[in-house]
Amino acid sequence: MAVTLQVGEGFAYATIQAAIDAASAGDTIEIAAGTYDGFTVDVEGLTIVGSGAVVIEGDLLTTLGVPEGTALNDFFEANHPAYSASTGVTIAADGVSISGLTLTGFAVALDLGTSDGVSISGSTFVDNITCIRKGTEAAVTNLTVSGNTFTQGIHGMTVYAADNGNGAFDGITMDGNSFSKMSEKGLYFEQLSNAAFSDNSFDDVGNYGRVAPPFGPAGQDGEFGQAIDINLKYEVYEDVVFTDTTITNSGHSDQDGAGDTGAFAAAIGVKIRDDAPSYSATPASFTGSITFD
Repeated sequence: MAVTLQVGEGFAYATIQAAIDAASAGDTIEIAAGTYDGFTVDVEGLTIVGSGAVVIEGDLLTTLGVPEGTALNDFFEANHPAYSASTGVTIAADGVSISGLTLTGFAVALDLGTSDGVSISGSTFVDNITCIRKGTEAAVTNLTVSGNTFTQGIHGMTVYAADNGNGAFDGITMDGNSFSKMSEKGLYFEQLSNAAFSDNSFDDVGNYGRVAPPFGPAGQDGEFGQAIDINLKYEVYEDVVFTDTTITNSGHSDQDGAGDTGAFAAAIGVKIRDDAPSYSATPASFTGSITFD
């Protein structure tokens, strides 16, 4: 029988990870208001719910010396600092549900490992370099991302493809999310199939462009800024629909007005990569349509 494990001062578990380690498939973890370390979810069907102001906090801002009250994207654009890798939450199981959290101060706030049927809802991602990331080899299917806020970072969501045919990003639902104050990208996809996006909004996204260095050589500084970048690689993809998407003041890619408009500056970019020499040997293709309605 599924049980509820409680985390926080005065409860059985002081840390979220301790509760996960004690949980069984289908259990629920309720987290009391407070500030907590990151965690890895490797228990199938686990529901993790924040009750009140639950903050998952990394040390990125402290390590970089970001002044209090300064947004992380503004700090990177002004200072171009080197940084160390860090991850807040790692999903490594099917059927995981996360809601009601604030994730802040990480290089990657939430990393999606191979998983099916994961739900991320009602959470805030603020002052992270990348809010949600899927690596090249991870196969992520039937993901739902709903009612979240992504702000004050470099990338909202990044999804990468492997040139060996591994990995997937298929059966995706994203609705009611807001993206703002992201330097380079709101959404970036190298893999994407059977996806439905509705009622997502973007404001002040991609107006600086790439912050380079550290995210590329200096010659790329201010390039590639887009609210939505569909840049499909290596495989066969199908059927993507965007409905009621709102994009305002985004995709200028001009170092926030301090430079010339960068290469590939756009509110929305769509590319199915088969160009030589990088992609012609293993070209991507698309069946069906990519629709913006």
